[in-house]
Amino acid sequence: MMKRHTSVIDHKFDKKKYRLIIGQIDNAYKSLASVYDIFYPSLELKRNLFLQQLHSFLQKKGVRDLLDCACGTGREIIPLAKTGVYRNIVGSDLSRAMLNIAKIRATSLNILDSDIGDRKQGLGSGR
Repeated sequence: MMKRHTSVIDHKFDKKKYRLIIGQIDNAYKSLASVYDIFYPSLELKRNLFLQQLHSFLQKKGVRDLLDCACGTGREIIPLAKTGVYRNIVGSDLSRAMLNIAKIRATSLNILDSDIGDRKQGLGSGR
């Protein structure tokens, strides 16, 4: 008889465990947020190329609204916003410390201080 593998879907959602994990992630990024971008300077050229390709692709598809579910410090959505092409750009992240940096860098963007995975507090909640 073959052993059946269980998946995340098979398990009951444990809200307390989820919040604990999210809290641990947030705490980890609190100490990294102020230096996060400094650690990845070698990726800047690749990021710029990626953003050019992404922008080109989005334009061909006629996309005018963007949602970055893990925007961090805003390194990807801020350059896209500066193109002036997109109507609505929304950034969200699990780390409030990272979001605070994004908010300082891009005051005109809609940066959500929420966990989009939380059905009560996520994007669909009207917060």
